[in-house]
Formats: sequence, structure tokens, C-alpha cells
Amino acid sequence: MQGRFVLLAAFGMLAACAKQPVSVEEREDYWRTLVAKELPPGSSQGMVEAFLMRNGLEYGYSEKSRTFQAIERNVSGSNVVSFSVTLSCPLSSTGILVACVVSSVGTGP
Repeated sequence: MQGRFVLLAAFGMLAACAKQPVSVEEREDYWRTLVAKELPPGSSQGMVEAFLMRNGLEYGYSEKSRTFQAIERNVSGSNVVSFSVTLSCPLSSTGILVACVVSSVGTGP
């Protein structure tokens, strides 16, 4: 009996520490706030790349469009549809950030 209690207590503690689900809208708001605070228009190309790296986002850069595309995958969803948050950060012809647009995308079968 005491062993079961210990097992249940341990399970309860693990469940409390587990990552709480968030909505894709909450993550979009999070990224919009962070971008506004840390990556204003006029930031250099190096500052954009450092921001994306520092925040652990998958990203790529297109020379042709001079745009950084980044993604935070699987922020919410179900077994059928998964939602991710994307950032699109175009640079001017002189390599200065124009703006970062935050949006979400759903993927599924």
C-alpha cells in the first residue's frame, strides 16, 4: 500500500512539472512581444540572425528575397493537426530589417 502511495505521489509531481499546453495564439503573442522588444525595424542582418539563434528557432535565409524565415514547430494541436508559429523578416537592399511578421500555420493530413 505504501509503495502505491509513493508511486502516485511521484506521478503527481511529474504531472505538475510537465509542460502546460498553450494555444497557438498565446505563442504568436509571445513572439510578437519579443520581436517588438528585441528586434525593431532597422536592426542589422547580424542582429536578426543572432535573435533567431538565441531563441532556438529553425530558420533560413533567402538571398533572392533577402528574407529570414523562421519557425517554432508544433506549439499546439492534436494527433491530426499541428500548429506552428512562423516569423518572416525581410531586409532592405542595404541589409536592414524592414519588419518581422509573426503568423501561424496548421499542418496535417
